[in-house]
Amino acid sequence: MGSAPVVNWAILKIAQRCNINCTYCYVYNRGDTSWQGRPAVMSDEIVMAVARRIRRQAEEFGLKEFHVELHGGEPLLVGRRRFEAICAMLKQHAGVELRFHMQTNGLLLDRAWLDLLDRLDVSFGISLDGPPELHDRNRVDHFGRGTSARLTSILHDLSTERSFHRLFGGILCVVSKPLPHGGELLDWFVRNGVRDIDFLLPDGNHANLPGPDFDPADFARFWIEVYERWSSYGQAAPRIRTLRTLLRGLVGEKSGMDAHGGDLRTMLVVETDGSIGISDVGRICAPLNEDVHHVLTHEFRAHQEREDIALMQRLPAKCADCRWLPACGGGYLPHRFTGEDFSQPSIYCDVWDALLERMAGEIATELERINVGPGFSASRTAHRPAA
Repeated sequence: MGSAPVVNWAILKIAQRCNINCTYCYVYNRGDTSWQGRPAVMSDEIVMAVARRIRRQAEEFGLKEFHVELHGGEPLLVGRRRFEAICAMLKQHAGVELRFHMQTNGLLLDRAWLDLLDRLDVSFGISLDGPPELHDRNRVDHFGRGTSARLTSILHDLSTERSFHRLFGGILCVVSKPLPHGGELLDWFVRNGVRDIDFLLPDGNHANLPGPDFDPADFARFWIEVYERWSSYGQAAPRIRTLRTLLRGLVGEKSGMDAHGGDLRTMLVVETDGSIGISDVGRICAPLNEDVHHVLTHEFRAHQEREDIALMQRLPAKCADCRWLPACGGGYLPHRFTGEDFSQPSIYCDVWDALLERMAGEIATELERINVGPGFSASRTAHRPAA
């Protein structure tokens, strides 16, 4: 029996609005309207309540550190003074070492912001969907204009700063149809100096597919192209989070990544009004889009004890019997939603099946090459855990 989940990561929606209008955004453009009734910026009262909950969580469960991800909307919309005040309140009152992270669209970054992030020790990731012809298809401002030129100019300017490289956690790239060649897209990022990246598939589920022409085979082809090009880089290969997670799973290491079987009860989201919920992608799934707790009235342990999430996370029979389960983990819970429950495999099941087959085959070939045991085959690189 696995250990009980413990919340050790909080995503704080310090800003509820965004300065751009991405067409695929699961918060603003996939049917969720809950943000409209929330404050634009998180108040002192809510920030202080978060700090108290973190302190209590650390004391009760012996946590040595706690991860705080500053999110939005666009978190930089709060302004530097408010941003610094939020971090200061959390640091002063949380009673445990905090690891600050932030995800941003990057369009408000400048040297003043970079200096502040450096002083506060806040690492950050940036959303960039590739070259302009890809990025500007979906990542547009509120006038429908592409944002690629502005973002690449900002990144080029800041990349000369040592603090940028110390704090920069990498790129998140959402891929959408028509899909580029995965290897060529990876090459583009490498040529532009990106050493840490992950590719995200469009959010959707069985009741709300990512598009009318959705075909998992297209995304499987994309990921295999990425993997083959990534492998060809050898020791110079960039870091790709999904591939590293899957490879670790193939050799028996359990994933903590929410997209591949990580328990959603170890991470929570605090909205600007103090409501506590799960990952934002759950907003496209009716049972997951309700905030059942509030930071003013509930400890974080209430989230990790949610039986409804535990029931939702029960694996479909097909997943429980799958040889790739240790690596795939059943995929991302919101991608399993049928419109009523989570009883079906992920809409991307065939993607991970094809990619893991390809990865396991290469591992088997390499092990045979160096004479590691007779009869090693792809089917034995992952297996169902013993009952």
